[in-house]
Amino acid sequence: MQISSAQSLDIPKIAALERAEYGAEGYPETFFWQVLAQWPSLLLIARDESPANSPVAYVLAAPGQTVGQAWIMSLLTAPAGRGRGLGRRLMDALIAQLQLAGYAEVLLTVSPANRAAVSLYQQLGFRILAEKKDYLGPGEDRYLMSLPLTQHNA
Repeated sequence: MQISSAQSLDIPKIAALERAEYGAEGYPETFFWQVLAQWPSLLLIARDESPANSPVAYVLAAPGQTVGQAWIMSLLTAPAGRGRGLGRRLMDALIAQLQLAGYAEVLLTVSPANRAAVSLYQQLGFRILAEKKDYLGPGEDRYLMSLPLTQHNA
């Protein structure tokens, strides 16, 4: 498995992963094009080792409103790639990238019901700052989690 920055040829495949997982609630393809144009170093993919060399997972971050903060917007692994440590490898690579870019903190939100993701983030050193009720709408609670990058050993 290879971790790298996304390229323009990857965008339709990343968007297809997103649609397969989230349907109409996922990010549209145009969003990924905008991300690639604005923050190309913050969209990383894991490629499979098949002849197609297609993305099987991605992680996306964006600068926050506060200087020095970045937000993890999405981490997604296709069902066929789960359980192979891709999420961890992508997050490690992204954290290293954020540190190199001078970010001091990375934030994210995650559903408290997504125990696998919460566990991964905690293993990486993220701490729960708050539980936000109805954060993404009624019944869509989220943990707000933070990782100070100045103390993280990627």
